[in-house]
Amino acid sequence: MTHASAGQFQMPHRGSLVPGAWVEVLPASEILQTLDGDQSLEGLPFMPEMLPYCGRRFRVGLRAERTCVHPPEFPFRRLQNSVTLQGLRCNGSLHGDCQLGCMFFWKETWLRRVTARSPAEIHVEDEPPPALRATRESSPDVYFCQATALRRATQPGEAFWRPGQYLRLLKVRTFTPSELLAMFARPGGRKMGRILSSVCRRHSAAKAPSDGEIGLQPGEWVEVKSREEILQTLDAQRMHKGLAFGGDMYEHCGRRLRVLKRVDRIIVEGTGRLRPVRDTVILEGSICDRYFGCARGMPFLWREAWLRRVEPQLAVDPPASGRSSPGESGVTAGRTWALAAKRGVDLVGAATATILLSPVLAWTAVAVAASEGLPILFRHQRPGLHEKRFILYKFRTMRPPRRGEVWYMTDEQRISRLGRFLRSTSLDELPELWNVLRGDMSLVGPRPLLTEYLDKYTRDERRRHDMRPGITGWAAVKGRHILKFEDRLKLDVWYVDHWSLRLDLKILALTVGQVLRRTGVSATQDLEKVGFPLPGVGDRPLDVDAS
Repeated sequence: MTHASAGQFQMPHRGSLVPGAWVEVLPASEILQTLDGDQSLEGLPFMPEMLPYCGRRFRVGLRAERTCVHPPEFPFRRLQNSVTLQGLRCNGSLHGDCQLGCMFFWKETWLRRVTARSPAEIHVEDEPPPALRATRESSPDVYFCQATALRRATQPGEAFWRPGQYLRLLKVRTFTPSELLAMFARPGGRKMGRILSSVCRRHSAAKAPSDGEIGLQPGEWVEVKSREEILQTLDAQRMHKGLAFGGDMYEHCGRRLRVLKRVDRIIVEGTGRLRPVRDTVILEGSICDRYFGCARGMPFLWREAWLRRVEPQLAVDPPASGRSSPGESGVTAGRTWALAAKRGVDLVGAATATILLSPVLAWTAVAVAASEGLPILFRHQRPGLHEKRFILYKFRTMRPPRRGEVWYMTDEQRISRLGRFLRSTSLDELPELWNVLRGDMSLVGPRPLLTEYLDKYTRDERRRHDMRPGITGWAAVKGRHILKFEDRLKLDVWYVDHWSLRLDLKILALTVGQVLRRTGVSATQDLEKVGFPLPGVGDRPLDVDAS
């Protein structure tokens, strides 16, 4: 057996490993000595698929202090003295080729801290690795793994309302402060989205037919259907053929992703038995991201009925889900903290503005209902960060096009007197505060334009989607509707390249003055000046503001 030089590593104190730390997995023979008769330490099994990583060095991904279990239990259960290592997932090769791809949990006793990354192989076993079983001795057809043992290896979680647990998540770097705020805001944002959807819907939609199996293969691009389309495929338990849809899966609606693999078999966590699965895939970058501190990072299972195939040239490779999204602003990871601060400003600013402007929101809603009737809100799909689709909310300012009217040529005839006032004062934009709270938009960024423009942009112009769209932006304070369309796109790209918190504060200050003076805003627009071919009658719901 070969060893690393002395002094290069040390055994970690329990609870001392944090994200980013380098560790070395102990040799298999040493790990085996820590295990009981069930191949476990503190109830957590060491799995045979973990053996190839013995003697190698990796970085800590997260402290695994919380985990979900199935059947679901809330609050999440507590796991002690454990971490995840970046990129290490179970391939299921010795567990019936289970395709879930669960993240391994590593007890700190199985690791030693190293001061720097060295050769990938530090310890090489002279003897063959020990034989570890994957099934229960009493029932050879029942599999035994970390997932099936989680309830035994964990303790009940703390009550939701106890603040100490959230301070702990900050201390061990599971979340940054802004990420923790965003985690709390997401469920409320989804609830508000359902409320807004019910307000906006003109009538109940009929049950949509399911596309069923479409034969997706690894490498193909798909678009996740809208929330409304997916909900129409679910039963009363929010399931489709026994597979649930919910939680953070809503965040992927409208997003274009690549198929990672088909799923044909999984181990059922509650029984340990292998179960066949049909019409199901896993998408790249689609995982549960630390919901309430859960470290499992489980990939979402997607029914093909929730997806539609798209051509590769129409798809944009999104960043993988994870702790941060370096490059979100078109810059390097060195500005991750600045981006976190920007998101924090968005959450605090949007929440404060919503509270302070609630009388204005209520008055405007009543005025629109009295003048235009229902629905009060206009909702439309727009491309957001990395061209992920989201539903934009605004107060309605136009009547629907009549038969024979071309939507983008009849703004002047269709806009109401109240709508003209709302647009000139920018009051029609106020519902976008919900988009900011949901994480679809920012207070400041390039304005969300129509999805039809996406395949018309140049490569440079598409970089305007490297940041979240904003309620206001650099192009807005520089002239907005009075600018040529290509000049607005250039200003958007300039903002992406030169973004800073100071620039955002400057734009917000200029926006206040612009709104009070009512400058740079046109109640209607000549969209033919955009220079892109535009669709004809019947392609647009209600009214469309392309800005």
